[in-house]
Amino acid sequence: MKRVQSLKKTNRQPRVNDRYARLAMSTLNHCNRSIEQLHAISVLVATVLRKPAVIDDERRAEHTVLSLPLETVRDTSARSKRIAIWLPL
Repeated sequence: MKRVQSLKKTNRQPRVNDRYARLAMSTLNHCNRSIEQLHAISVLVATVLRKPAVIDDERRAEHTVLSLPLETVRDTSARSKRIAIWLPL
């Protein structure tokens, strides 16, 4: 009986390892995409801030453009907190 349980454990172990490897790769890809998006957002914000708005219409447009990255960061932060709850330590 112990031999059968031992065989089941050894057969299950590679599948568990493969699952964790896929999860790790998926997490790494997600992090890389997030870093790329953060870089793109920071370039956009830096471009907007280099030349400040003068006219009211430009100020409104600038406000809209700068509020979008803030919302993106807030959404990403909230999503990351939800994901962290489900990840094993």
